[in-house]
Amino acid sequence: MWTTSPAPDHTPLSAEELAGLTASARPAQLRITPDVASGPGVPPTSAELEDLPLDPDGDGRLHVHHPPGVATLQIRHAGRESTYCVELRACETLQLTAHGDKLARHPSVRKGPC
Repeated sequence: MWTTSPAPDHTPLSAEELAGLTASARPAQLRITPDVASGPGVPPTSAELEDLPLDPDGDGRLHVHHPPGVATLQIRHAGRESTYCVELRACETLQLTAHGDKLARHPSVRKGPC
């Protein structure tokens, strides 16, 4: 059985709805591209942002959506681990490159926990 979608509501947002949108936290995205591809004898790179694991995609990139602000990032590769403090901005994607457990320099990243 086919049904039709309801007609879109084109009325302006109320003051309460606008205030709710303004006050809501808009997520940021973190994307890490490892430059060492996993394969036989080479383990994949993994990472956690504030204990939230980053999801790998089919190309080995790691990504996560997270509230904006500073957060501690841990990167693991081949039994080694490094910790960084990253600054995430609302509605932006922070794109980083990792070589093993080390990150390339970026103005939004500093070594050590937050």
